[in-house]
Amino acid sequence: MTTTNPLICKDLVFGYRTGLRPALNWQTEPGQFWAIIGDNGCGKTTLFRTILGQLSPLSGRVIIDGSRAYVAQLGELAATMPARVTDVVAIGLEHGLSGLKPFYALRNRRCIQSALEKFDLLGMKKRQFSELSQGEKQRVQLAQATVRDISLLMLDEATSGMDPRHAAESFRILSELVQTKSLCVAAISHSMAFHHDYITHVLAFTDDGFLMGPRDEILSQIR
Repeated sequence: MTTTNPLICKDLVFGYRTGLRPALNWQTEPGQFWAIIGDNGCGKTTLFRTILGQLSPLSGRVIIDGSRAYVAQLGELAATMPARVTDVVAIGLEHGLSGLKPFYALRNRRCIQSALEKFDLLGMKKRQFSELSQGEKQRVQLAQATVRDISLLMLDEATSGMDPRHAAESFRILSELVQTKSLCVAAISHSMAFHHDYITHVLAFTDDGFLMGPRDEILSQIR
């Protein structure tokens, strides 16, 4: 799914009672992989919550063109959810799907199978989601988020519970989707070790505002 600008923040001031930063003007394009970086507590997650509509902007606008998905650091699916891994992934495919249906259309089954295979989940597809480790749950949530065509994928430390191999492989898969499906990814991360070579752009929180642009250009300014 290709859109003109998957995400636009226009004169956006975000925070709780007062703005955490000057107004943000940020525009993304299909085929970009953004790393969102900054010190702990600088407001990265607050920005994402504002973009997602969980917090109201203090001023300005958020414009999302197309469909989006979000994967959080600690996960947003209840640990006690009585569903198999396959069913949890299927939730991402069809809005309103209960997650408990034993049968899906052939086309949907193929999409689910492909997502499970990409994130190394085939061997655990019948296991209960609640029984998985944190890293395994994050892989399930990435599969759920990417099982259908979306224009924007937002990640908040979405590989923090994974072992290094699966973390690096997850970012490789996402980079491939960025290139082949013109997906736009925006990923909050405290370390770019696993995805430095895959990101194309950086939004950096600085002491007095923001820096944003192509990866090497921005990283050269903040080192």
